Amino acid sequence: MMNSHKLLYSTLAFLATGASLQAIMLPRWPVAAALPQKQIETDLERYGLIQKPLGTFAGQRNYDVASSDALRFSIRNKEELVIRRSTVREYLNFRADYINKQGKGLELVNSKQSSDPRFIEGRIGDRTALQTCMVESRGSNRPILGVTFKQLGEPIANQKVDSLTTFKRFAGIEPSRNYSCLLITLISAHDRRASPSQFSQLISKVSPYLHYR
Repeated sequence: MMNSHKLLYSTLAFLATGASLQAIMLPRWPVAAALPQKQIETDLERYGLIQKPLGTFAGQRNYDVASSDALRFSIRNKEELVIRRSTVREYLNFRADYINKQGKGLELVNSKQSSDPRFIEGRIGDRTALQTCMVESRGSNRPILGVTFKQLGEPIANQKVDSLTTFKRFAGIEPSRNYSCLLITLISAHDRRASPSQFSQLISKVSPYLHYR
């Protein structure tokens, strides 16, 4: 019995060492899970939160960032709501201004922090836009909104995990942390300016149906 236990622990240690070396030498590319498009569209239409879906544009994936297909919706006053899931490999890049530059079609020009520090504002083409990232809040039904690593990454880095998850991360079976968020963008009508207060109200209404977990 003693020898079998030693063999088991030796095997697990060998596998963990091999996985750790692989993670260092050949780190995994990030993965962004697809959003449940039909379910989100159905929920938002049922509760009158959008006028109509506008289709999608394709996601991207590279060594540093992965983004799902973006879901586009027409809302009131000819404004547009765009939602996509994004995941970064390096935790220090877990911030909106880095994520949006990696996803074609949602990069903000002349971006800056808005009057609401959870949002950034800028321009997409000739229209003003606001952006934020939404992540799950452990122990709360309300998600976290933010644009900086301090707002987004620190809560994830500080999450407590059980011993099984700790082992899986040490063994390289799953990543040490999942730095994934929903990048949410409000694009104004041509003759209007996107409002932070309106954006905040819109997110509070649609967030229960976005399946951000």
